Amino acid sequence: MSLAVTLYRHRLVLALVLAVGTLCLLSTRSFSVDGVLDALGDDSRDRPRGGINRHWPEAPLPADAGQGPASHFVQSVLRKHRIVVFSKTTCPHCKATKALLERYHGQYGLRYMVVEADQRKDMDDVKHALASLCQHSTFPSVFVDARCIGGNDDVYAKHANGDLQQIFVEAGLLPRSKLEQHKVALLESTRKLIADNSVTVYGRMADTNAAKAAAIIQGYQHEHAGLAYRFIDLDERADHLQLAEVVREISGQPSLPVVFVGGSEVGGYKGLQRLHASGELSKRLIDTKTSEQSAAERKVRQLIQRNRVMVFSKTYCPYSSKAKRLLGKLKEQHGLQFTVLEADKEADPMEVKAALGKISGRLTFPNIFVDGRSIGGSDDLQAQHASGELIKLLQKAGLIS
Repeated sequence: MSLAVTLYRHRLVLALVLAVGTLCLLSTRSFSVDGVLDALGDDSRDRPRGGINRHWPEAPLPADAGQGPASHFVQSVLRKHRIVVFSKTTCPHCKATKALLERYHGQYGLRYMVVEADQRKDMDDVKHALASLCQHSTFPSVFVDARCIGGNDDVYAKHANGDLQQIFVEAGLLPRSKLEQHKVALLESTRKLIADNSVTVYGRMADTNAAKAAAIIQGYQHEHAGLAYRFIDLDERADHLQLAEVVREISGQPSLPVVFVGGSEVGGYKGLQRLHASGELSKRLIDTKTSEQSAAERKVRQLIQRNRVMVFSKTYCPYSSKAKRLLGKLKEQHGLQFTVLEADKEADPMEVKAALGKISGRLTFPNIFVDGRSIGGSDDLQAQHASGELIKLLQKAGLIS
């Protein structure tokens, strides 16, 4: 027998031994997840929103999570992405859930992954795998850190009562520092919106009183052409809890809806209804129309709305100087930020004075506003500082540490 034939036989035997060994090894182990994903092929339609977050420990999965290619695919997705929505492109409930998470993404930068099951060849198997993890067999199925938090109704209920935000916070997906930064920005944007519109209503359109308030204002839109009106539906916001808190801080009203006319809070539906019934609402809407409002009044209202601590002063007034010195000390000691308008340097100081009288009932200088409300003049400021009330007020508002 030639040497070549001998070598060929040895190689053939070695190949057979390796093949048998490989088969034995595979028979005692589960499928390779990566291999299964490669075999399943087309998962290019699965859409990560905001990218994949890989820097976290593998999430624990239930012992009965299931076997087989579809189960391994589901488990792999849950390990790679912290928030996952298993969805169907044609399902209206899925669309609603994705729209809600998209609002969280837009307002907080929250990242999530969508798997459109109906665009996969193994949809029924994926559905069966999800049933073992979520205890329901319908779409959507939403997971946070590999734990099912339910379908569309469950997610919206958690969103409404604040549990969804808390889940994200506790998981570290939504840092508290980001919530605090968002609230500061929200306070500024809310004040600007109120200042820039003749009428602003904050509420939930599903609420009867909010809908009634909106109906009253809409009735005036025909009478007052060009009326600047905004209805902010908190149910359409991912940050509805923070926005409700901001509106409470600005208005002093404990519940929604809250209505602002001409930059001033008039209460909820009942307050608006009283103004409507007495004819006062029509008069106020005329007064607050930009075309009939003095430039000085528009400026004063915008300054009050856009600056949390606003001081209206006169350069030669000793009481104004005294108030500014005290606020300056608070700035040095506690970092208090405040804005000053010197009325005597304006084009029409008397118009500024008249606007302040209309807004606050005070015609003297200085006139000091904190979060949209006048706290008085120099003597009032000094008295509140001496009693400690001023520091408490500023601390409670988050204006000083």
